[in-house]
Amino acid sequence: MENRECLTCGKEFTTIPSDIKRGRKYCSRECYVESRPSSRVHCECATCGKEFTATPSRIRDGRGKYCSRECRDIGRTLRVACECDSCGKEFTTKPSEIKNGRGKYCSRECLAESQSSQVPRECVTCGKEFTAIPSQIRNGRKYCSLECKNIDRRSRVACECDSCGKEFTVPPYVIKRGGGKYCSNKCKFQAKVKYVGEDIPAGVSALRRRNHVQKRNNIESGAKPLTNKIRESVFEKDSWRCHYCDKKTVRVRGKLQATVDHIVPVSDGGSDDLENLVTACRSCNSKKGTTDYAEYMASIGRLPLATT
Repeated sequence: MENRECLTCGKEFTTIPSDIKRGRKYCSRECYVESRPSSRVHCECATCGKEFTATPSRIRDGRGKYCSRECRDIGRTLRVACECDSCGKEFTTKPSEIKNGRGKYCSRECLAESQSSQVPRECVTCGKEFTAIPSQIRNGRKYCSLECKNIDRRSRVACECDSCGKEFTVPPYVIKRGGGKYCSNKCKFQAKVKYVGEDIPAGVSALRRRNHVQKRNNIESGAKPLTNKIRESVFEKDSWRCHYCDKKTVRVRGKLQATVDHIVPVSDGGSDDLENLVTACRSCNSKKGTTDYAEYMASIGRLPLATT
């Protein structure tokens, strides 16, 4: 133990060796705070009005409002009596609401009535007239109540399919977004490939040309489009082995990633039937490219499958 003299009040105090190593110079925290007046800011408690000091960091974080926890708890539950500017009814609100200029009305109805620029509107569900403030109109308010809003969202509009002529119903927002033209994805798919004929414009890219031909052939032959389910069936049929190199394929991306290849190309009238599809690793599928199936099988020394 060692006796030292406080640099603030001059009082002697005893310290232990660890305090000496840390450089203790004051007998108490009050003396330490008093020796550094510039590091704390004088504040007034929002609850009791008592003056206290707080660090600038607490004030920046918005916590330098109360002198103690008791005053903080009281301040958070404190409510001030006010008078509504619209109906004159007395109500209570938080001091922070008054400080922010929002403690003027007892309810939303009084706030709406106080708006000088209310606009009359007609409910799209029941036809009843109601008034809305400009902010509600900007947000697209169309209903007089929540019940009318739910009824309108559950309502459906009758439409006629542009492909098969069948009648069906859709919600109003679907028509607003440009939908409601086809009763099913099948009719939508058939309508999109109606313009696909034998002659494709010269400006169409190779990928779009291939997709057009594939859609046309699938429609003419009645085959289904190539889906993930069909791909899984092809992989299971070939036991996840490449048809060209006989290596085990995997799902993850890489040279041995499993892909599907057409024996008879789509551009030559090939379909997406299981008999015309084989499993190929990404490396072999890339090497084969647009080479004829029989020629590529002969180049790697394997016997091709019998094709019709």
